[in-house]
Amino acid sequence: IAFRRRSFSLLEKACSLANRAKMPMDKILCGKEGDQGDKGLLPDSTGSSLVPNESSQSSQDTCNKMDFMLSVLLTKKEHQKVSGSPLNWSELPKPLLEATGNSIITEACLSSRWIFIRENCKGIARFFASPAFERDVVTWEQIQKCWEDNEKEVLSLFVPGSETPGCFRLLAHQISLYAKADTHPPATRSSSKIMLRGNIMIDVDMIFCVHIVNLDHSFTLVEFLPKTSEELSRANAARHLNSASASKSKSHGSNNSSTSSIPSPIRQQGNQPHFLLDGWKNNEIDEFISLLKGKGGRKE
Repeated sequence: IAFRRRSFSLLEKACSLANRAKMPMDKILCGKEGDQGDKGLLPDSTGSSLVPNESSQSSQDTCNKMDFMLSVLLTKKEHQKVSGSPLNWSELPKPLLEATGNSIITEACLSSRWIFIRENCKGIARFFASPAFERDVVTWEQIQKCWEDNEKEVLSLFVPGSETPGCFRLLAHQISLYAKADTHPPATRSSSKIMLRGNIMIDVDMIFCVHIVNLDHSFTLVEFLPKTSEELSRANAARHLNSASASKSKSHGSNNSSTSSIPSPIRQQGNQPHFLLDGWKNNEIDEFISLLKGKGGRKE
């Protein structure tokens, strides 16, 4: 992301995280420790090993080499690709679905659930927003535009500023659970708030899970559940108000909100992720949050 955004600030944070994790640069750029750093590369006319050897592509894939970085480094910022097509539910990895109690859930079952997912692969972000999330909170198009404009955090579209530190603490905790490769951490469940359309804020339980595929690929899933029946009633009232406003507008497409429901405080399907936030020590988490946000906040 740092190189695609041409952001020294993000690059500094990435380097600091790698240094804290004692991760060698060869392991990040060339693959597993012990691999030959120049394996799979052919010398160019100057004798420098810069040109990927297509015949050894399978070797590079196996070693998770960052062969894609050459084109990223040599492409100007205005031509960089930072976002992709909508993420589909069917593309989510099985460990992420199992950790969040969604292993038997199909996309057709998401009409009444507030779920937001971000995939990051080789610095390119893709987003998923469930039908209920788009209806009651923000649309996929709004999320995509916010990411591409890079003027504020996507999280700020639906999470109030007072709750942002808690989200970073959850992120820090989830990352801390990856003690070794091929780890599949459980989801974390914590109290938070969400902003609905019409600037209505309600208390929710936030289910948060990070699945790291490799150094270049990860998924972050967040689901919001109204905490109490009172919050559920407020959410339903907000939905009906927004539905009435929408019916008076000339927006294109059909409005199905009148037949849809707000997420139940108690999810009926799948496992119930537990409350958990006891990974790093508080000072370590606070340090991690400061590193992520940086001075003056993070936009990238």
